[in-house]
Amino acid sequence: MKIQTNKIKRTYTIIPPSSNYLKYYRAMRMWARAKHGLSAPDLEILFFLHSENLFKMSFYKEVECTFSWDKTRFKRLLDDGWITIWRENKNNQAALYTVSHKAKILMNNIYDRLEGKVGISEVPTNNPMYNKDATYSQNMTKRVFRKMNLTRKEKKRRADLEYEEYAKQPHVVKYRETRLKNKNNVSL
Repeated sequence: MKIQTNKIKRTYTIIPPSSNYLKYYRAMRMWARAKHGLSAPDLEILFFLHSENLFKMSFYKEVECTFSWDKTRFKRLLDDGWITIWRENKNNQAALYTVSHKAKILMNNIYDRLEGKVGISEVPTNNPMYNKDATYSQNMTKRVFRKMNLTRKEKKRRADLEYEEYAKQPHVVKYRETRLKNKNNVSL
């Protein structure tokens, strides 16, 4: 005698996350290390300080408590030009520091690459990870860079296709024809 089992078929809906660019953070951290010589804690402190306009040494020390201990980190970041002195210590006023223009450019570059606005160069002159003397981990990271660039290109292609479909809609065509006609009828 056969026992009949009822199989229930379930339908699953998978909703992709709205933000998933931090999955490439490690690759970007390795890129920053290769290109600018920044360690992971240095880069993360710069990320934190990037959102602050001005900060005192006491604030920096509070932030630094969450990172690995490095007695010379602040001096090194100051000497390398990642942090600049905004106001000197005088007249019982504490010195104020800010993230330098160089660091702001780096942070914006990393954010743009993580968000897919800008691709990652695969040319050795622009990206030291593509040099012949690259380490094994750098060579493996090149795969991630290729995937990031392909994902970026695919998103751009989809956006272009969506725009083309939108441009074919009758109300858009009519609007553009009207604008073009009005532009041609304007006399000075």
